[in-house]
Amino acid sequence: MNLLAWPKGLVVAAVIAAVVMAGPVGQARASGRLRIALQTTGQRAAVAGGQLRLTVTGPRGTRLRVSARARRTAPHAPSLAPGAIVYGIRTTIGGAGWRRLALRLTPTGRRVLARCVSVRVILSARVLGRTRLAHRPGRGRAAVRSRRRAAVRTAWTERVLQRDPRRCPFAENPPSPTLALTGGVAQAPPVGAHGERTLVGAATRSITPPSSDFATHVGGYGDCQGCDKTNGTTRVTPGDDLRVRAVVVRRGSKAVVLATADLEGWFAGYKQGPNLGLLDLRKDVATDLSRPVSEGGQGLALGPQDVIVQSVHCHACPTVVGIWGPTNSRYLQFIYAQMRGVIADAAAQARPAALEWATSDIGYINDLVVGQANANEGWPLDGQLSILHATDTRTGRTIATYANVPAHGNIVHGPSAPEMSSEYFGASERWLEDHVGGVAVVGPGTLGDQTTPLQGVGGPNNSRPLTLSAIDSLGALVGATVYRALSQHPHSVTDPTLGGAETYLVLPFTNPALSGSDCQQAITQVVGIQIDRSCDPPYAIASTGLGVWFTTLRIGSVAVASEPGEAFPHVTFGVRRALSGAAVVFTPGQAQDQLGYYYEPWAFPTTFMYSADHNIFHASMALAEANAHAQLANGSALGFSVTPTLLDPTGNDFTRLTMPGIQVWAYPSPDGSTPPRDPTVQVSVYRAPARCTQDASQAFCSTGNSGDAGPVTVDFGDGSPPVTASTPKGGPTCCLDLRHTFPRPGDYEVTAKLEGGQSWTTTVHLTSPLLVSNSAHYPKPGTVFGSPGQAGGG
Repeated sequence: MNLLAWPKGLVVAAVIAAVVMAGPVGQARASGRLRIALQTTGQRAAVAGGQLRLTVTGPRGTRLRVSARARRTAPHAPSLAPGAIVYGIRTTIGGAGWRRLALRLTPTGRRVLARCVSVRVILSARVLGRTRLAHRPGRGRAAVRSRRRAAVRTAWTERVLQRDPRRCPFAENPPSPTLALTGGVAQAPPVGAHGERTLVGAATRSITPPSSDFATHVGGYGDCQGCDKTNGTTRVTPGDDLRVRAVVVRRGSKAVVLATADLEGWFAGYKQGPNLGLLDLRKDVATDLSRPVSEGGQGLALGPQDVIVQSVHCHACPTVVGIWGPTNSRYLQFIYAQMRGVIADAAAQARPAALEWATSDIGYINDLVVGQANANEGWPLDGQLSILHATDTRTGRTIATYANVPAHGNIVHGPSAPEMSSEYFGASERWLEDHVGGVAVVGPGTLGDQTTPLQGVGGPNNSRPLTLSAIDSLGALVGATVYRALSQHPHSVTDPTLGGAETYLVLPFTNPALSGSDCQQAITQVVGIQIDRSCDPPYAIASTGLGVWFTTLRIGSVAVASEPGEAFPHVTFGVRRALSGAAVVFTPGQAQDQLGYYYEPWAFPTTFMYSADHNIFHASMALAEANAHAQLANGSALGFSVTPTLLDPTGNDFTRLTMPGIQVWAYPSPDGSTPPRDPTVQVSVYRAPARCTQDASQAFCSTGNSGDAGPVTVDFGDGSPPVTASTPKGGPTCCLDLRHTFPRPGDYEVTAKLEGGQSWTTTVHLTSPLLVSNSAHYPKPGTVFGSPGQAGGG
């Protein structure tokens, strides 16, 4: 055939027809098959354009519904599927047999694709109605019907979108941070005589109220007089999600469980009935995982003493304890079922793993010298950030990162918040999952008297808490500190020992108002506080005895000792001294129960010197010593060397009340939007007047605060001129946020000073805008403000 003899127009038409028929469109038309292809290749292009671009091919006139969802590429993807990421559309394939489409991203899609984590996009096109296929030659009407029934009614495809290399400096699917930053490899425990290996699994599920039937209350400050205790809420801060998370460590038939819930608190048992509290939950989990595999279990030899569950105690989280509103039993049942399910998910996903632990000093994020809210300035501090990290021995990728942070999640004044939030705990988990991988499980460590200076009430007309924007910043700081600790001083867990032990004690209920609010209706009406903790045995004995469970887990040389409430640092120090044979002692707070504050009995009268509520919400003066002594029995049962100990009564400096306070540190970029080579970070300065001159009613960081500690001068330690800043008009008096560009990555001594001479120095470790951490120089190192930090001692 001589194309040169054809008219020019016919030649062009013939070439186009040949290309079309030879390509996917032509193949689809020839075969009558439905196909879909994604043109967008990277997350950056998708977010910039706000859409996914794709092509659909198939028979002419086919009516379709096209949609897209996403899954992360990690092995635990089914538990972390963000779901639909675009607004689905209906369309019809035209006469050409193909159609180009642009699917608009949903807010969830924008958020998922903007994060520094690999995402697998799954496109689907579903035929609507009885679309008539194009007629093709065949042997009669029966053959046509047969082909119509066999035609593909749904087409799908998937693609892993590339992350933005300019905004996400970490490698795709990053392995352990130890591998990424130091080249070291965590050692796996040796294989046992029967071939047992250490297996680790982790999972997470949402506990955001799914409908108005599950509406709950937000609380955590005082008794919330004047709060709405009737309706509750289901609203959650955009981009946030309330979750339960779990890590399961297995070896042979032995296993231990560490789990957290984004709740203000969770009791061991409830007045509303069984199968709602943590004791029944732990028993049910043990039963579930001990069933044979053939019956849906894991065949483990697990008991309730092998399970530690804690609430993160954030004050913008849902509360299921009463006090701030009646507990919604339906929501509590939902949480219970989700926690039970997520632990089963984690156990089922367990795979060969190497474990390592690390600690870091992060005590400077507490209200050390800034007199606000629940801070008793001048009391000792526990600064130990405790970290357990598991990596897949086959791929080197992170399976789970578990961490205890010794600071309250009370950044947001819950009763003033129009929406719920997992606060900095959730933000740090999202940061770690984006930059380290795997499932992050972050809960509180020591809680009593350990509050951040970021607390705040609502903005104008209580429209939005002033400090809500600080949550992502503090979460990124916690995440970056975990990353740095694992990269610089990790310790491999090579001891194969695994197990748990538990001590149950009945302690005297020494707070009549609190015990009466719980167990005596007459006192409840007078005090005005309704508490939902069960008053029946074994939780309480005749309204005068308090049933308490103290649990200790052993993971190799690591001890994890529960604190069933908000233990003060003196208690934690005593627990660590008692478990002297452990390489490191984790102390998860609000674990197994929520029994309020507890501290050494001799400290009780001094709590009246502060505007905090430590003298109100304490259950038993015997709880502090009992916690330390119970760990002696647990530690011995687990094979640890133990040391009898008394709580040290020294270390309090009550003159701190008379002095203004100042603290300063730097944050990493919370969302990764800063280019990696631009070392611009946020430096925040927190200040407050002396507590004795500050109006107790203005004890939160808010506009209109009657106390202002005055201007502050900041020297960034890089040769640039010092900056003097004052409270902006209408802004919060306690906090100054400064943006500063350091000349290059490195360590910088940043000092902030008040006019009266009080100062605070911190070393800012700047690796990149995403990896900023701090080392604080406390006002009186080694004494009242000394933080155990990495040493892990008292």
